[in-house]
Amino acid sequence: MKDPIRILCAAVISATAVIATPVFAQYAQVTAPTVTPADLLHELKKLRTLGYEPSREGNYPADLQAAQQQLTETHQGSTGATLASQGPSR
Repeated sequence: MKDPIRILCAAVISATAVIATPVFAQYAQVTAPTVTPADLLHELKKLRTLGYEPSREGNYPADLQAAQQQLTETHQGSTGATLASQGPSR
């Protein structure tokens, strides 16, 4: 016959795993952003307006990174302008 303490410990560990799994799965679903193909096409259009052309021969990673940096700076600039136009925060 097995030791009752070991059986109890195994039961507690199993119950904890069963209870905790849905909680962690729900957390992962809430925090993980969903990127759709439409989102990717929208970002590619923005990058192309800044001069990035994926079919062009050139310096691939550097070209893309430069366009992404420029897009980030443009976004930060427009966010700052929006905040400035709203006046001081209270």
